[in-house]
Amino acid sequence: MIQEKVFKLAEKLLSDPVPLKEWISCDNHKLTPVNPEIKHKNPGVYAFWLNSHDSFNADQLNKRIELAGPADQKEPSVVHWQNNRPDSKSALLYIGKTTTIQSRLSQHLKLRTTDFFNIGKKQAYPGKSLHKPTTSCQVRSGIEHLFWGHEMNFSEVLPFISFNFIPIADIRFFVEDLAIGLGCPWFNVDSER
Repeated sequence: MIQEKVFKLAEKLLSDPVPLKEWISCDNHKLTPVNPEIKHKNPGVYAFWLNSHDSFNADQLNKRIELAGPADQKEPSVVHWQNNRPDSKSALLYIGKTTTIQSRLSQHLKLRTTDFFNIGKKQAYPGKSLHKPTTSCQVRSGIEHLFWGHEMNFSEVLPFISFNFIPIADIRFFVEDLAIGLGCPWFNVDSER
């Protein structure tokens, strides 16, 4: 039955994240696949995670975000990100789907953009809302938002990122939606208005 398959794949996506470095290499601002499942034309669903580490205090991350909402809304909606996996040392950041995973990873991480964080500081309400020129760079903008005010730059945070990918074409829309509902990833909150 299709519902059972969707549920099993969503659960698989939400379990056992693997360090990003086991999927891709990020040397010299270039993304190179390490895992054979990360091929240019490989559709599927994926998830990004942030692992706790001694290099930063997870309680001091910028976990508050303001969402502007409709133009007629007087006050912004405020979201306080909570640990969506209390039994784990990792937090689910983002879930997405793609037709070309290698390209999507490149779009999300924006490795060749060294001043992305500084661009975000020029926004009207720095540190309060996500600076994301497009939805495809939501992971990068979300991570930089979390580390707002910290001394760590993006390349120093990358080792603490984990990733899951399930190659699937036909039912990836259903798997993505269910996994978002079950996992409540932090950065998906503003992906669609």
